[in-house]
Amino acid sequence: MKKVISLLMSFVMLFSIISGVNLSAYAEESATSGKCGDNVYWSYDITTNTLTISGTGAMYNYNGDASWDEYCEDILTVKIETGVTTIGECAFEDCRSLTSITIPNSVTTIGWSAFSHCSSLTSVKIPDSVTTIGKRAFSDCSSLTSVTIPDSVTTIVECAFFDCSSLTSVTIPNSVTKIGDSAFNGCSSLTSVTIPNSVTTIGNYAFQLCFSLISVTIPNSVTTIGEYAFYCCSNLTSVTIPDSVTTIGEWVFKDCKSLTSIDVASDNLNYSSEDGVFFDKNKSKLIQYPAGNQRTEYTIPNSVTTIGDSAFCDCSSLTSITIPNSVTTIGSEAFYDCRSLTSVTIPNSVTTIGVCAFSGCSSLTSIDVASGNSNYSSKDGVFFNKDNSILIQYPAGNQRTEYTIPNSVTTIGEWAFYDCRSLTSVTIPNSVTTIGEFAFIYCSSLTSVKIPNSVTTIGNYAFGGCSSLKDVYYSGSEEQWKKISIGSYNDDLLNAEIHYNYLLPDPPETGGSTGGTTGGSTGGGGGGFVPVPAPEETDKKDDDKKPETKPNETTPAPSTIKKPATVVANKPQAKQKAVVVTWKPAKNVDGYEVQVATDKKFKKNKKSVKVNKKNAKKKTVKKLKSKKKYYVRVRAYKLANGKKVYGKWSKIKSVKTK
Repeated sequence: MKKVISLLMSFVMLFSIISGVNLSAYAEESATSGKCGDNVYWSYDITTNTLTISGTGAMYNYNGDASWDEYCEDILTVKIETGVTTIGECAFEDCRSLTSITIPNSVTTIGWSAFSHCSSLTSVKIPDSVTTIGKRAFSDCSSLTSVTIPDSVTTIVECAFFDCSSLTSVTIPNSVTKIGDSAFNGCSSLTSVTIPNSVTTIGNYAFQLCFSLISVTIPNSVTTIGEYAFYCCSNLTSVTIPDSVTTIGEWVFKDCKSLTSIDVASDNLNYSSEDGVFFDKNKSKLIQYPAGNQRTEYTIPNSVTTIGDSAFCDCSSLTSITIPNSVTTIGSEAFYDCRSLTSVTIPNSVTTIGVCAFSGCSSLTSIDVASGNSNYSSKDGVFFNKDNSILIQYPAGNQRTEYTIPNSVTTIGEWAFYDCRSLTSVTIPNSVTTIGEFAFIYCSSLTSVKIPNSVTTIGNYAFGGCSSLKDVYYSGSEEQWKKISIGSYNDDLLNAEIHYNYLLPDPPETGGSTGGTTGGSTGGGGGGFVPVPAPEETDKKDDDKKPETKPNETTPAPSTIKKPATVVANKPQAKQKAVVVTWKPAKNVDGYEVQVATDKKFKKNKKSVKVNKKNAKKKTVKKLKSKKKYYVRVRAYKLANGKKVYGKWSKIKSVKTK
């Protein structure tokens, strides 16, 4: 009897062990079906890589944590069956192999970022039942070539087709009344677009960076065109503004290099044009000179009192410009990158000149100021404020190789020597206390600079891009040098050889034009700002920090941008070949970037994931190595001028995968 009982007990124990192993193995298996709404279900066919959504009602909203996420990069086809009414937020985001989607007539809403970053998707048919397309619904679908928007949709929302770089055509129905901010921003293959006469608003950055756009027809229904709406549409040749338009934002046609004429309907009550140049109604403000016009000389009408921001930006054919004595204000970047302009004279009437007004004028040899001007002065073609305490702009086309700054100067303004490629040596006098941000940026021939011990501040990027800089002669001690507040991205300065206790020569005194009292704006080199971000940041090595913010043909005009706050990251959660990253949502942001790597410097096995949702607080990073220690960090970003401005990285956390 005892033997029988013993045998039975052994059998039970063996069965338990086997059962336990099987149960454990079953638990490790990945689910291929489940619930994705109150009455909505999903199933995944591994053999065909097809995801099917069925049931009735709305799908759940997701944030990078959809139940099928582990199959995300393998899914080829998504079939949504009749009965489903809402496609959830971020439902199929980052399904980069997805080539085909079926959306039934029961669907009324496509959620935020539903198909964002589906980079293999070539076409999509949106049924007539859809009334709402969420923000970023199809953003970064880089293979999408065509899309038909049904006439049930009334608004093309913010960033709906952002960065769909293969999109060549789009049909906008008569039901649409508003084209939202950045709706088609970055659709670089879009050649033409017909805006129906139902549209009243074209949003900010709506068609920015549509490089292939040749023609656009603005109907008489449009009343508002937002800022940067057609910025950098470099193949756009002409445009006509109808009489219905009452409001046009700043820099709408900036950097449209092929634009030869901007015409305004004669009945427009707010704007006008003359010889293809765009003005306000009474021609007191010159808003935009067409950058593609081939005139070499232009005389501004004497009705003009204000030359607008970026008004002549990138007008590369102009060699001569005449500014009348009626002008009192020259805006920021007014003549930026007028590469053929050789000289300019600022009349007595001018009281205010904005930042970077003459920056990038690579042929400009002299900036002269009328002797009777009460606010500004010039000496040897160099532009100063009236009392010569601020050096505002050195002409980039001047061929001098050496320059000694006069000893009246206390501040070298921002961007003052921008792109002065002939200069090899600069002597700064001991009157100077501040060297502004970007002051000598891209002075690529500069080999030496003499800096006095009076300098207390050297701004961000002040010597950025000074790749030839080898010697810095400093009149103070090493201890004094270390006390100078030196901003970020001055590696070329800091990597040069510093010669301490150098005896500086006596600089010349400034002459300049006479007359009047000190006053006016600090002008073309002053005005505290940080540049608008260049196209979205890419991960770089820590030692590769050359300036990335040179204003250029793909960067909007400078403006004040406040970076997002630093994100507070939580302890990551370990998963099988994955980590779950969570954080406290930041205020006033548009999204986040999550990075994981196997070293603290984030150089080894680094993986970056974007989360394009402002209220996000969680992201699962998958396809990692098992039983490996990973370091994790998070940062927030906000959109400015259609580009991302990033905050600082969070504190680094670590976790070991299962």
